Amino acid sequence: MYILSEQQVDYILNDIKVRGVEMEDLQLNLLDHVCCIVEYELEPGGNFEKFYQQIIPRFFKKELKEIEEETALLLTFKHYYAMKKTMNTVGIIASIGIVLGAIFRFQHWPGANVMLILGVVMISFVFLPLMFTLKLRESAEKRDRLVLIAGCVISILFVIAASFKLMHWPGANILMGASILLLLFGFVPVYLFTGMRNPVTKVNTLVNAILIIAGSGLLMSLSTNNRNTLPPSVVNGVAGIHERLLENLDKTKQQNKTLSQLVVTDSLPTDAKSYFSESESVSEYIDRLKVELIMLAENVDENAAKSLKVNQMSKVGNDIIGADFMIGPGRKGDSGHLKELQEKLASLQGKLSALSVAGKVGYSLNAAAEAADFNHVSLGFVLQRFAELQYEIANADKQVLTYYSAKL
Repeated sequence: MYILSEQQVDYILNDIKVRGVEMEDLQLNLLDHVCCIVEYELEPGGNFEKFYQQIIPRFFKKELKEIEEETALLLTFKHYYAMKKTMNTVGIIASIGIVLGAIFRFQHWPGANVMLILGVVMISFVFLPLMFTLKLRESAEKRDRLVLIAGCVISILFVIAASFKLMHWPGANILMGASILLLLFGFVPVYLFTGMRNPVTKVNTLVNAILIIAGSGLLMSLSTNNRNTLPPSVVNGVAGIHERLLENLDKTKQQNKTLSQLVVTDSLPTDAKSYFSESESVSEYIDRLKVELIMLAENVDENAAKSLKVNQMSKVGNDIIGADFMIGPGRKGDSGHLKELQEKLASLQGKLSALSVAGKVGYSLNAAAEAADFNHVSLGFVLQRFAELQYEIANADKQVLTYYSAKL
């Protein structure tokens, strides 16, 4: 067993101080540990200084003052390691959920949106706050803390905006635009101001700022070109067909109005009254679908959606919004409006068929809604299909009114 002299103990203590450990209690604790190792492991007559230089690296990875930094964290932030472990675990689970959700969404499998939303919630409200809280505790400079707080808020806003874009929720473009503006005109200037003043971080700060600006520009260009794949000539063609359908629909409705004036409503049979009530209800339902779809796609209010024309829409070529709205994100028809529309059309067809069987009307309603009418079909064509359904219903009304105006 090696016996340390007072001079050797002072040598160890001074070296601990020189290596950056300033807390007195920690200095004494380290001194005690080092002395114990030396006395138990160094053979009598051994080279003390050489042995000391060999064992001191056991206490750190890069430099000895790391121990003081970790001790300070533990003293001021008792749950540091628990939060760090939670952050890592949540980050891994959320990342896996988002990746799987994206794959499921691409394949149109059920459960995609659940995984995406859960992943986004975990990233936004657990992972990012924990990460920035831990970083905040490690930062001593007030300016660095300001950058971290700004980065945390903007990062959360970015993740939420991206989820809104994926789910086609109203306000997605506003959130994304606000995120990009805050990043470019809020975070980047503060980040450059704090980082460029430090010669050590100057180059990295400049490179990171350039990457952030370039990435924001690409993100902005992608967000403004959200699957609008139709060329202008096709958009104009779709708009023209849609307008002609609406014109023919209006003409048929005017003719029906004229015919209805020749028919005494009270004198109509019960089955005919039931048909007209159902017809009006279905046509109004399709009108509501059109307005809701345009509001969702264009992020406009109800009044604007009612007056907006196809060639004025920015998302007329989008082939996802209509499918999500009508069939549902999982493409199973269990969360969209298609099933309800099919049931209403089938009920109307049944009432019209009853009139035909009774020999009153020789007309069959050629209005059916299938998943193929909306799956991966651009918004313009979805609206066109709505107009076609309404036109078919108006023609059926015309046939029924013509029959009864002649009979009565």
